[in-house]
Amino acid sequence: MQIRGRYPSAQSTPQAPAPHRQSSGRLARPILVGGAGLHVVSPGDVLHLQRTIGNQAVAKLVTQASPMVVVQRHKIGGIEVDKGGGMPSWEHGGVKYHLNMTTDPPHVTQEGRSKGKKANITKTHFFFTAELNGQGQWEFKNAIGSGGVAGSKKKFFQLPSEVSSFVQTNYEALIH
Repeated sequence: MQIRGRYPSAQSTPQAPAPHRQSSGRLARPILVGGAGLHVVSPGDVLHLQRTIGNQAVAKLVTQASPMVVVQRHKIGGIEVDKGGGMPSWEHGGVKYHLNMTTDPPHVTQEGRSKGKKANITKTHFFFTAELNGQGQWEFKNAIGSGGVAGSKKKFFQLPSEVSSFVQTNYEALIH
């Protein structure tokens, strides 16, 4: 099947279309369509395709796309938190963090490269324990983790105070 007009034939190299603007003036969200390769297509392009080749053909193109990663963002304590990857992750002050509950003890990971005494450290882990007190509030204590690169393990309260406070205040929302 060959589409005439501004769309390339199957033999030509696809080009990403220019972003289209919605009536609100915001950029329309592009979608991915597949086949031999993956292409970014704007909603305006999809509408044009539907008028040109029909709804069924467009639906087939869209369903042939590779599975897309679903990002589940939630506003927690005023910060965008991505809960789609199994570990809640967020950014603070240009640094990325995630909460890892799969280890014992659990920890907050600060991502990014820093120079340690013995090695380049790509992640720093801040270990803690959290227990509910008699008033139903979480109490945090420093903990010691094991494994990993020397210098990459720290105690929870060595996190920047804004980050440790964010985790303590929003712990329930982060883990559920």
